[in-house]
Amino acid sequence: MLEHIAFSGLLALPLARKPKWILALCWIAALPDFDIFLGLHRTAFHSLITLLPVCIVLVTAARTWCPDFLEPAIFTSFCLLSHTIFDFLGGYVALLWPLIPFSLQLNIYILLINTGTNLIPQLVIEPFIAPLSEVTAPGTALLLSPLDVTLFLIFIALTITRAWPTLQPSLQRLLRRH
Repeated sequence: MLEHIAFSGLLALPLARKPKWILALCWIAALPDFDIFLGLHRTAFHSLITLLPVCIVLVTAARTWCPDFLEPAIFTSFCLLSHTIFDFLGGYVALLWPLIPFSLQLNIYILLINTGTNLIPQLVIEPFIAPLSEVTAPGTALLLSPLDVTLFLIFIALTITRAWPTLQPSLQRLLRRH
């Protein structure tokens, strides 16, 4: 879960005009994993059929009624969609649930073939398909690896460093009140 927060934030950080939005909204990248509590992990809240309409409505509403919130709306949509894409590249996801009751996975990696004299890199793209029953079985767990925690801490440090000039006046005002 932390890797979703860190990856979406790290990808958006260089593009953000107001990095404090990233710090405030990056947590949204973890929301799709709450479908685990429905017994439908990587289906209900990971499906493009569910997420795309939410993202379209969010961005359209911000553009129409509150243009100042367009950048946060775009970032929120990016967080939601990046979660599904990252899961798809590393595990099974029901991308078109409930219309298509199968989970898909796409593994992309570089294989180094040793010919005895050279190492030849070969790009390997492996698509997989599985029934939902195999992927959403009880006992599915959310794991935190040391890499997840490290990426998350790096993301928080970089975001605070980049957002500090805009966060500092707000913090000073808050501290003066108390």
